[in-house]
Amino acid sequence: MSDQHQHRRTLFVAGDMRALRRSMGLNQADFWGAVSITQSAGSRYESGRRTPQPILELVRLIHVEGIKLAQLQREHVLEEMREAA
Repeated sequence: MSDQHQHRRTLFVAGDMRALRRSMGLNQADFWGAVSITQSAGSRYESGRRTPQPILELVRLIHVEGIKLAQLQREHVLEEMREAA
């Protein structure tokens, strides 16, 4: 695991979304937009408002683990197709 990845993981576990975003060099619109959250909602989460668990999980997958949202959606669709067969 790279030092950068470990640093992001540490910030995520600490719950410091603002520090995580800044460590990535992203503005609020880009950071939160990647997980389909508006800039204003992201700002509220960074200011101490409780972040819902599903949003935290998306932040972890996308910004810490580096998984693309389109990949997650594709895998979800494939899983649903397998279950329906």
